[in-house]
Amino acid sequence: MNRIFVTATAFALIAGASNAGDLDQSLQPIGALFAPGNYAEFSLGYSMPSVTGVGVNAPTPGKYSGNMANAKVLTGFSIKKSFSDKLDAALIYDQPFGADISYPTGTGYYAAGTSARLNTSSLTGLLKYKVVPNFSVYGGLRYELLDAKANIVTAKGVYTLSVPSSSAFGYVAGIAYEAPEVGRRISLTYNSALNHGTTSNETFAGGPVTSSSTAADMPQSVSLDFQTAISKATQIFGSARWSNWSAFDYSPPVYKKITGGKSLISYPKDIMDYSLGVGHKFTDNWSGAATIGYQPSTGLFTGNLGPTDGNASLGLAAIYTQGKVKITGGVKYIRIGNAQASNTGLLASSNFTGNHAIAVGLKVGYSY
Repeated sequence: MNRIFVTATAFALIAGASNAGDLDQSLQPIGALFAPGNYAEFSLGYSMPSVTGVGVNAPTPGKYSGNMANAKVLTGFSIKKSFSDKLDAALIYDQPFGADISYPTGTGYYAAGTSARLNTSSLTGLLKYKVVPNFSVYGGLRYELLDAKANIVTAKGVYTLSVPSSSAFGYVAGIAYEAPEVGRRISLTYNSALNHGTTSNETFAGGPVTSSSTAADMPQSVSLDFQTAISKATQIFGSARWSNWSAFDYSPPVYKKITGGKSLISYPKDIMDYSLGVGHKFTDNWSGAATIGYQPSTGLFTGNLGPTDGNASLGLAAIYTQGKVKITGGVKYIRIGNAQASNTGLLASSNFTGNHAIAVGLKVGYSY
């Protein structure tokens, strides 16, 4: 049943591209912890989003924004060690949160020239212990680095932000039911919030740099994942994930002052992500998988730094196994939900419609 593990995690390397409306990228994967025996993997993902809008009210009605979402490259690696039939450990690197946006200049759109980037990298150490047959508990620590910068065009002048690298610790805890003889696994995973005390270096309209401490707390989340074989060659798998984005609010003091108390980035509601897929073994060497994903829309106004609202996706993956090596390739199409950006919170300033993203990924795994 080794191939069950491969197909159920085939989309982890391109998962983050479907979350265009929030900062989630990797969805904090822990799948390597459940690989049989000793295992290592490296993954590379590339997403190509297209997010455009047009002004509908003041300040620039009828002006097109141009594509404001930049392509992203994500990398990850994991190494898992089995110490006994009861104890396993894994070390996982991923890039859990991020954003990279820039509005083209020369469009006449009011946010033209605005850009923002946020980078994170995370290293997670996990232990899994089989308490009784079929049931295990797992957990560990996560260490995360974060940095960011922004250049925001406002009616009063240009605002800039630079956030040097900040670190934070969090933890992971979970419980799992595993029946490998029938290709079944159900796991429930909690990821704690990561509390960054960042230094925000701000300037406005060419003025002096103002440095201050600003909290940036990346949200807690809960994930329910399952997979089960429905025949000797076919299995289904899926997940439901809650992320506490309503608790996220990044509000540097200078930005709050010049905007009358507004947050630079915040989210009105928590976010749910759902996925469901099917995998099939065609030959001893080849398997394939297909998945659908869904993130409900909120129906609320957004800001120009994240003008999307929900999404739906379709993904395909192919897995080639030769001896101890597994190679997975995947592609995903994401229909990004329509959104209305607003400067006041009372009236839409622009509509973002008909947007999408394409993501591709490659993963190489090795059992040793």
